[in-house]
Amino acid sequence: MSSTSPTHAGDQPEPTPRQVDHALIRRALEGDEDAFADLVQRYEKRAKHVARKMVPTDEDAQDLTQEAFQIGRASWRESG
Repeated sequence: MSSTSPTHAGDQPEPTPRQVDHALIRRALEGDEDAFADLVQRYEKRAKHVARKMVPTDEDAQDLTQEAFQIGRASWRESG
């Protein structure tokens, strides 16, 4: 007997984080601002952590993070 719970007809497995990211990126590239906001929410903390290693203050890291996401949004709009 399997140790995993049985699936029922029509049940879909939970998407992986990578699948969620890919779906959000596709939607953001199509102009979906909510999808872009979701991506920012998912990655802002990580981006700020990286930025903090590059600049002297938390405020500078926050500014750098916001600028990076703004550049990303502008780039995606141009490519769409």
